[in-house]
Amino acid sequence: MSRTPDLLAEEAPAAVRGLQRANQHLLSQLDGLTHESVQAPSLLPAWSRANLITHLAYVGRALVRMTDEALEKGTASTYLGGPSERAESIKRGNHLPTDLLEKELTVAVEELDRMWSEMTVTDWETPFVLNDTHHVRLTRLLMLRWMEVEVHTSDFGFDGPGFDVSDDFISAALPLRISWLVQHHRNREDADHSVRGVWHLRASTSRNAWTIKTANPIEECTIEGSDHDVLGFILGRVPVSQMRTTGNLGLAHRFKLAFPGP
Repeated sequence: MSRTPDLLAEEAPAAVRGLQRANQHLLSQLDGLTHESVQAPSLLPAWSRANLITHLAYVGRALVRMTDEALEKGTASTYLGGPSERAESIKRGNHLPTDLLEKELTVAVEELDRMWSEMTVTDWETPFVLNDTHHVRLTRLLMLRWMEVEVHTSDFGFDGPGFDVSDDFISAALPLRISWLVQHHRNREDADHSVRGVWHLRASTSRNAWTIKTANPIEECTIEGSDHDVLGFILGRVPVSQMRTTGNLGLAHRFKLAFPGP
């Protein structure tokens, strides 16, 4: 089972506050929406806005259960019914009225917020096995949820077509997402292992830099942008054409083949 870095437990209270702000922005986006605007396509290919809402509501409810399971049993799974349950939970949004969609998400957000606001640093340090695959600490769930809320709120497209997330999320998420690339994303079943190389990622805002490499690299490139754009690029929301690239440009364009997923 893989082991990848997680948010530090002492950083959890600040992350919870960041998630609360993100939730407030998320719910404000849904206030007063019409059926047509909710059922319209989102910026995420093949997802409607309604799909995003039901997904966020479902995972919010699941995280309450998962937190209890992690604390009590040391193991937790997001979808007890597997991939089919995930697919059905997303498609529900196509058949629900707008007011019920908003209510389901609001209830899920409030229930999870109450639980996580009461957790201690010791609680957040709890180790458990996530989805029968990863040895993580409970702070992994916190970071994943914060990421999901920030990114999917941007995916609604109400603020325009660009990638729009908060600065505090970028600061917390960027170094973690970099660390997950080789240890997690390279090991996904859909990773293209014919793509081998060295990617130098440079974040101009913080002036941080990282080198990501596969086994037996044969090509090399540098990809540079603001911290915001580097994170968006890793998450598949900012295209490589928006970044400054040098070296093997083909390798830069194949980054998400080597490290798939959001």
